[in-house]
Amino acid sequence: MSIILFLALVAIVTIAFYFRSKRVKSNKVNRLDYDSNMDAWMGMIREERDILVEKEKKISLKRKKVLLDQIRKEYKDLTQSRDKS
Repeated sequence: MSIILFLALVAIVTIAFYFRSKRVKSNKVNRLDYDSNMDAWMGMIREERDILVEKEKKISLKRKKVLLDQIRKEYKDLTQSRDKS
């Protein structure tokens, strides 16, 4: 009985660790050079802040373009499949 409980506990901990590591990894991908806390932002000189803002704008624009391309492709596929039917 205790072996089953132990195995269940190990399984739960393993699953929780897997999802936590996956979430941490995705957060690291989205993070820029500077942390987004206020102290770091205020500690930067104006040129550094401007560079950071430009990087964020470029990243955001790329994401929006990719999303828009995906939406256009899906809409095109839907209209083509509707026309064939």
